[in-house]
Amino acid sequence: MNTAKKFFIIFTTLILCTMIILGHSGASEVNGTENTGITGDNNQANISINNSENRSQAENIPLIPQSNTTASVEELNPPDSTKESAAENRVINKPDTTQKMKAFAGWLEMAQNASAAQNYQAASEAYAAALRIDRDSQEAQIGYALTLAELDRSQEALPILQSIWNKSPEKTELYLPLGRELNRNHQYNFAREILTNATLHFPDSPVVWQELASSYAGLSRYEEALTHVRKSLEKDQNHPGGWGQLGVILSGQGRFFEAVAAYEKALTLDPQQTKFFEGLGDTWMALSKYKEAAAAYETAHTIRPLDAPLAMKLAQAYDNHGKVLKAAKIRESLIFNQLKEEPTVSPGASEGSGLKQETEPENFRNETP
Repeated sequence: MNTAKKFFIIFTTLILCTMIILGHSGASEVNGTENTGITGDNNQANISINNSENRSQAENIPLIPQSNTTASVEELNPPDSTKESAAENRVINKPDTTQKMKAFAGWLEMAQNASAAQNYQAASEAYAAALRIDRDSQEAQIGYALTLAELDRSQEALPILQSIWNKSPEKTELYLPLGRELNRNHQYNFAREILTNATLHFPDSPVVWQELASSYAGLSRYEEALTHVRKSLEKDQNHPGGWGQLGVILSGQGRFFEAVAAYEKALTLDPQQTKFFEGLGDTWMALSKYKEAAAAYETAHTIRPLDAPLAMKLAQAYDNHGKVLKAAKIRESLIFNQLKEEPTVSPGASEGSGLKQETEPENFRNETP
């Protein structure tokens, strides 16, 4: 009995211990679950607080629209500050081409207006200013050459026109001015070739036929010259250049009285054309009519006082007419003008091109009219 009782007591004790252990384990699980719940609530509270703070901060951030396109490499990568500053420097140092073009256009317009008003000195200066800005402009080069020709500066005009012709032989508008300047510089064969082509492109121009006649007359081929000058007068019976050229040809043929009549007709149509007065004076000199020759030369000399060959002709006419003091005065004035005269230089061309090459200023300077 004692053994059975002991066994019962031990067994009961074990059951009680097991229950106690199981009870503690359950309590721990309950406590763990409760602690976890508290921590979760706290985390949610913290998250809620943080989100609230983030929302208040986001109100101050500008909205960026979303795009479905992919950003380019330049948008994603920041620009290279070295390249950017180099580009800025290039922009700063680059000449203001817009201002340059405006200045050129201003001078060109001024030159064209002055030329249209027959103010050829002002026109030549304006064209020269335009060429200092853009020396490659053929429009300005042609205009400058033509104004030089009008100023009887043919030796300067011709190389400019030849330079343009060499670069652009298709420019038919150059036929006439180039042929005319070649005639003035006694390059008659070349002038004849150019002007023969000009008659194909401008068959109705009396001036073209007149200049072609001048080329043949310069070569002493007077019959051919006479044929062409008659074509000039057929195109325009009141063309003064045609009548003046007829006077040259008739005088060359020794038909002096007919030449006088032709010159007088030309002067009736254009009384300001000094070369007609000079030609008339030459014809009167050939007829030994020195008084009439001096009168014709005087008129031309009044308009062209610095023309040295013309002044010498006038002095000779005075000498032959017995006006020795007048002749001496003309020669004295001629020497004085030659002493004070300075050579005229064309702006802007390279050697052999007709335009004298100018040295570009170290710092570009826009000239504005």
